[in-house]
Amino acid sequence: MAYKMSKGKRSFGDIEFEGDAERNTLIDFDEDRIDLQTGGAVRLQVTNDGVYIPDSPANASLFVSGGIQLTPGNQEGIRFTNKGNTALNFISFQEGAAASSQDARLGYNSEEYIFISPGRSGDFFISSAENSGDSTYPFSIMDDGTAKFTKGLTSISTRASDLDSSIAFYVSGTRDGNNDAVFDGNVNLNGTTLQGGGQRVKTREVSSFPYTVADDDYIIAVAGTGSPRRINLPAKANHLGRILIIKDASSNANSNNIEINPDGSENIDGAGDKLVNTNKAALTIVCASDQWLVIGNYSG
Repeated sequence: MAYKMSKGKRSFGDIEFEGDAERNTLIDFDEDRIDLQTGGAVRLQVTNDGVYIPDSPANASLFVSGGIQLTPGNQEGIRFTNKGNTALNFISFQEGAAASSQDARLGYNSEEYIFISPGRSGDFFISSAENSGDSTYPFSIMDDGTAKFTKGLTSISTRASDLDSSIAFYVSGTRDGNNDAVFDGNVNLNGTTLQGGGQRVKTREVSSFPYTVADDDYIIAVAGTGSPRRINLPAKANHLGRILIIKDASSNANSNNIEINPDGSENIDGAGDKLVNTNKAALTIVCASDQWLVIGNYSG
């Protein structure tokens, strides 16, 4: 097919493909708008506001072979808009030529919940690259719903079957103090706690008085001298159920009494204070709704 050439500005109307039997493959020009049509339907539209690709009956409206690089504009990068569907899979990961209901996908619904679905019989992993370039997988959700935090996991072959079937949430660690699982704040456990190893608790030695109990105190080893060695308890508010152990660590409570004082007008076992005056003695107390209560008294 040959074309005639011309120089200078020219004006044209719509451009139709003359070889199309139905004459509905064309470029439609309008005021500040260009439509690219096939089969009489708009497949791509360009306006002053940007480029628009309408929905199509196919699984997708835009097919790209190769990489895509996006540079965010003045507002944002990519926005997915739900057109009223109850649920929408906005990213699907397809293995092979045919799509499957078992494909992994990201989705959300009209209630603005985000769903991450690794596919049937698949697990979800978050990958982290170390300085060496090796990938580790610190967090995973198994196909049965088991959640797992594992430091240094280098293989995704680990499955839920590697854990006891009674485990729903697993956090790895070591017993050398180098890879502890740390929860910074209150941890509420509703149910029985089964401990399969030893226990380490916070122990603080104090020798300067008066000493005010800190939020992270559990065992207070009272050393030094004083007459008395005064320990000031926190106010009951926000401490319900808290347990404290106060121990005469220097074995001199007989001559250097330990005086335990509740906050303000609060009480401990119905009294305004509690005195430890036996060498090596220890007192265990718990914060109740109305006062501190003595639940253990070791006489040394």
